Amino acid sequence: MLHFGSSDDAFIASGAPPEEVFRAKIAQIRALSADKNLSLAASNLSALEACLLIAEAGNGGLPVYSAIRGVESRFASFSALTRRLQALRQASLLAERKGPKKSQTLLSLEPDFRAALLAALQTRSFSDVWRM
Repeated sequence: MLHFGSSDDAFIASGAPPEEVFRAKIAQIRALSADKNLSLAASNLSALEACLLIAEAGNGGLPVYSAIRGVESRFASFSALTRRLQALRQASLLAERKGPKKSQTLLSLEPDFRAALLAALQTRSFSDVWRM
């Protein structure tokens, strides 16, 4: 299971001053908003969490309802999250394929979207944003 902040815990534990931690988070938010596709995914934190769960599942994909049920944050209702994932599918940010069950659809992140999301989340400073 993906634990939000787990990669950031080492950054915080490294003795980084609180201001530096805040600056890094601001840089991540700005990196997410700098790209139209990332902005679409990150405009709702529950949708972003669903994207991260799908990314964590890898190229094999994650069933649609597993992605939705796996979201623990409550920034969107079930139906709103379903609509948001549909919008991401229509924007060609999520790839879909049939699952092992007849009625199952598996979602995975399109490679360019996955790479952009990973780069944005790895942003640690303002200067990193300008390198993207």
